[in-house]
Amino acid sequence: MRTNSTACLGWVFHFPCRFRYGVSLHWLVSTLLLSVVGLRLHGNERPPVVFGDSLLRCMAPADTAIRCGDPSLSNLDALGRAVSLSGLTGNLRIVANKPVWATNSCQQGKVTQSWQVVRDSGMLTEAWGDACTRVIQILPDPSFALRFPADTTVSCNSLKTVDSVRVSGNSCQYFSVSYQDTPASSAVGGCYRVFRTYQVINWCMFNPLLPPVIIGRDVDKNGVAGDSPLWLVSAPDGHVYLDKDALPFNDTPKGGYWLSSKEDASLSSNAYWEYQQVITIRDETPPVIICAEEVQVAGTGLDCTGDLNFSIRALETCSPEKLKLTVTWDKFADGLPDEPFNGLVQGGYPSYRLLARLPFGSHRLTIRMEDGCGNFSEKKVFVQVSDRRAPDFRCINSIIIQLIPLPPGIDADRDGDTDPAAVTVWAEELISSPATDCSFDVRYSVHRAEAIESGLEKPSPDRRSIVLTCDDKPTVLLYVYAWDASGNYAFGETFVLLHDLNGKYCQKNQTAAVSGLVKLPGGKPLPGVSVVLSGEKIASTVADGLGYFSFDELKVGSAYVVQAGWDSFCKEGVSTQDIVAILQHILGKAPFAEPWQHQAADVDQSGAVSILDVIKIRRLILGIDACFAEVPAWLFYESDSLLTFPGNPLGQQIQDKISILRLSGNVGNLNFTGIKTGDVTGDVFIGKGSPIIIQY
Repeated sequence: MRTNSTACLGWVFHFPCRFRYGVSLHWLVSTLLLSVVGLRLHGNERPPVVFGDSLLRCMAPADTAIRCGDPSLSNLDALGRAVSLSGLTGNLRIVANKPVWATNSCQQGKVTQSWQVVRDSGMLTEAWGDACTRVIQILPDPSFALRFPADTTVSCNSLKTVDSVRVSGNSCQYFSVSYQDTPASSAVGGCYRVFRTYQVINWCMFNPLLPPVIIGRDVDKNGVAGDSPLWLVSAPDGHVYLDKDALPFNDTPKGGYWLSSKEDASLSSNAYWEYQQVITIRDETPPVIICAEEVQVAGTGLDCTGDLNFSIRALETCSPEKLKLTVTWDKFADGLPDEPFNGLVQGGYPSYRLLARLPFGSHRLTIRMEDGCGNFSEKKVFVQVSDRRAPDFRCINSIIIQLIPLPPGIDADRDGDTDPAAVTVWAEELISSPATDCSFDVRYSVHRAEAIESGLEKPSPDRRSIVLTCDDKPTVLLYVYAWDASGNYAFGETFVLLHDLNGKYCQKNQTAAVSGLVKLPGGKPLPGVSVVLSGEKIASTVADGLGYFSFDELKVGSAYVVQAGWDSFCKEGVSTQDIVAILQHILGKAPFAEPWQHQAADVDQSGAVSILDVIKIRRLILGIDACFAEVPAWLFYESDSLLTFPGNPLGQQIQDKISILRLSGNVGNLNFTGIKTGDVTGDVFIGKGSPIIIQY
C-alpha cells in the first residue's frame, strides 16, 4: 500500500516547473524525500526511482463537453477513466490525480483530469509513467423559464405584494429581477394605474453590448393586452418560446406555444428581457384630517383682525402626493355662504399650516382633503378671534382748571375733612384725539398717577371723573384711560394746573402733628427707640421715658411714613433660659403662648422655629457671633396689626411701617410694639417686667 507521503510525492512530481541552474522541482523534492526515507530504513542506501518510464503508459478518455449542472460533474468517473497500455499485471497500477477545475461563478469553464501508471516493487521504490489527460468543457445550460405576470387590480396597500416575475432555472444560472413604477392617470374601474416595467437579466449569459428583448403584451393576439400570464421558455434546442404554460411542446395553447424565435428571430436572447405590467390601483378610503376643532386667536391688528396660524396633519396611505387641501369659511358663523377664503396653506404631506388674517368675531372653517382617487374628508373648525387691541387715543398735555368755592362743611373728595374749594374733572375733558377702536364703544376714566403707582388704586372704567381740592398740589399728574367693550385699555398722562383765584379759597400752610407710643409686648414702655419720619418732611426723634414720640408742623394733605428702629446691644436679654424655652417649644412640651415669641425665636428668618435658631442663639451667648446675621436686634410692628395666632405667626409679614397716605389733621395713635430677637422669655429689662416661668 502506498503511504500518504508517497502519494504526496507522486502528486508533486507532475508539476512542470524548474528552479534556476536547471534543477527541476521533481528531482529536488523526490531526492530529498527519498533520501530521508532511505536514511530511516537502510542507513546510507538510496533506492532508485524512475520517472517517465516509457514502458508505463496510459490512455485517457477523449476530451468532451457537457452542460453546467450536469449530474456527471459530481462523479467524473461516470464520463470514463484512463486505461493502462502496459497492462495491470503484477505490480502495475493506475493512479488518478486530483482534477484541476477552472470555472467561473456561473460554474462554466473546464476541468482537467490526469492519470499515471505506477510500478510498485513491493518496497518503497516506485516508477511513474507519463501522465495522460482529458479536458471536459463545461458549457452554459440554456434551459430555463420565466413567468411574466398578467395585469391586475389591487388595493393601494397591496401594491408591494402583487404577482411578480418568477424564474425557473438550474443551479448554474444567476438571475436578477428589478422593476420601475410609473404612475399614470386614472383608469376605468380604479383610482390610477401604475406601469411596472420589469428588467430580468441572466448574468451567466448576459451580453451588455446588446439591447434587451422587449416582450409584447398581446402575444396571444386576442386584442386584450396583459390579460394572462406569459411564459418565456428557453429550450435545450436553442430556441426561445412564448407560451401559455412552461411546456411549449404540448397542445396548450393549440400548437404548443404562441410565438418562438423560429418565427421571430428578435426573440433570440442575449439574456436581458423587459416586460411591462399594468397595475390598476383601487382606493375607497378617504384621507384622515387631524386638527383642533376650536381655535382661539388674539386679535391685535390695526385693521381689527387677528392672525390665524393653524396646524393640520393628514393621513393618506394611497396617494399622498396627490392630496389636495382646500379651506372654505363661514364668516361670523352666520350660516350664510361667504367669499372665497383668502388664507394661505403652507407645507406638504403630512404636515400643513394654515395662515390667515380674520376679523374680530366668531368664524367657522371647513377643511376639505381629497386624495387622487376622489375620496375626501371634511372637518369643521370653530375660530374665535378675540379683540386684544387697546383703543388708540391721545390726551392733552396739560390744562389749567379753576377751583370753585364750596359751601361750608362740604367734603368734596370724601377724605374725612371739609374742602373750601374743589373742581370735578371729567376724563373726556382731557382727550385731545378721540379713541379709535374696533368695538366703536369706548369709555374713558381718570385716576391720580400717585394712587396708581403706589397701588392704592387700580385702573377702572367706572372712574369717569375725579374731584380735585385744596388738598391737592398745585400741579396734579393724572392718568387718563380709554376702555373698549372687550376690556382692553390704553392710557396717557396729563398735568392739571389747579388755579386758586388770588389764593383766597384755599388756606395756606395748614399743619398738623402725629404722635404715638413704643412699648414691649406686655404693654410696658420702651424708651430710647429711634423713630423716623419720611415723606413731605423728613425728621427723626427718640421715644422718651414713657415710650412717647411726636412730630409737629406737618403739612396737611401730604403723605408720610413713620418707622421705628433700635440698635441696642444684641446680647441684651438673651440667655440660656431662652434656649431652654425654644427647645421645649420644638419638642412640644411647652409651646409658645404668645405670637411674638415665634418672631423672637426665628433668628435665622427661615419662617420656622428650629434647632438652627438654637445654634445661632448659643453662638451669640458664647460670644462667637456679635449679632445675628439675618435679623436685627429689635423688630417693630404696628401695634394695631395683630399677629395671627394660633395659626402661623411666622406666615404673616410684620408691618414695621405706618403709612399716612394723606394727612388730614392731628394723628395720635401711631403705636409700635418692639420684639427683642432671641429673647422669648421677655426679660430683656431685668426688673421691668414679669419674666415668663418655664415649666420643666
